[in-house]
Amino acid sequence: MPQARERRVVPIPASEMQIPTTTEASLIFNTEADISTFIPSISSPRPAILESRVLTLEWPSKIRVGDADIIRLTLEEDEQVNTSPTDDHRGNMADGDKEPFFDSYVTHNVIAEARVEMAGLKIIPAETISEPLLPKEPVMFYWNLRPKKERSYRGTIWLYLRFIPNNGGNERRRVISVQFLEVEAISLFGISGGQARAMGAAGLLTSILLGIPFIENRVRRLWRKMSEQG
Repeated sequence: MPQARERRVVPIPASEMQIPTTTEASLIFNTEADISTFIPSISSPRPAILESRVLTLEWPSKIRVGDADIIRLTLEEDEQVNTSPTDDHRGNMADGDKEPFFDSYVTHNVIAEARVEMAGLKIIPAETISEPLLPKEPVMFYWNLRPKKERSYRGTIWLYLRFIPNNGGNERRRVISVQFLEVEAISLFGISGGQARAMGAAGLLTSILLGIPFIENRVRRLWRKMSEQG
C-alpha cells in the first residue's frame, strides 16, 4: 500500500534571518508557548543573511504500523525573490526592507539546526542535527520514523540558525521556523505492516508446497508420454 505524503512550502524572508540581539539570543525555545516570542521587533540595522529562503517540509500523513518512512526538511534559496549583493556586502533586505545591513556570511559562520518533537513515536535522529548554511546553497534534514501503535501523532519541527563570529565573539541563535505536523499510524484489520508481509510470505510458501504434488504429476505424465513416443 503506497503511503500518503504531505508537502508544505513556507517562505523565509531575509528579515527573519537577522542576527538576534543579546536579549533576544538569551530566549530559550523549548515549548509551543515560546512561539509568540521567537520573532523579535527590529529597530536598527544589523548583520543578516542576504538571500531570502524557502522551507519545504515533506512527511507521511499516513503510515502503517511497523513500517518506516522519512520526514524531509529542505531550506533553499528563493530565486524568485533574491537580488544580487553589492561588492561591499551592503545593500537592502531582499524582502523590501530599505535599511542597510552587513552580510552575515562575511562576518560569521552560519549553522542551520533542526529537531523534531513528536511524543510516542520513534524518531531517528532524536537529537538536534545541524548543517552549515552557505550562500545560495540548500541544506537538507532527514528523520526516520516508525510507529508502534495505531493512533495519530502530533509533532513540531524547530528550525534554528546559529551565528558564530569569525573573530571569536559570542555566538547567537535564532528560531526562524516552527512547523506543526500530524502523522496517522494505521493498520489493516489490526495487522501491522510487518505481520502482513510475514503472512504474505507464509501464504506464498504454502502455495508452493501445495503445488509440488501437482507439478510432480505433470512431469511424470510428460515423461511417460515422451517415453511412449520414443
